[in-house]
Amino acid sequence: MTNKEYILDSLADGDEAETQIKEFFKFVGVDISIDEIRKLISEMLHDGLICVNEKWVNEVGENPYAMTDKGKELWNKK
Repeated sequence: MTNKEYILDSLADGDEAETQIKEFFKFVGVDISIDEIRKLISEMLHDGLICVNEKWVNEVGENPYAMTDKGKELWNKK
């Protein structure tokens, strides 16, 4: 699985913020820096695979990310 697919996987059950995405990588045993996660998120936002949910923030002030329809299509193909 690619790191972008892991991000989509982390969003499969609902919106997640950066902190929770980092924890998901730790859970699946993938060593990745927060800078790399931010780069991937930026690319995925640009590609329309994910979007920012501005309706709420977590306890550290982060907005969560959600899969778009395009992201769901890609995730379902894996």
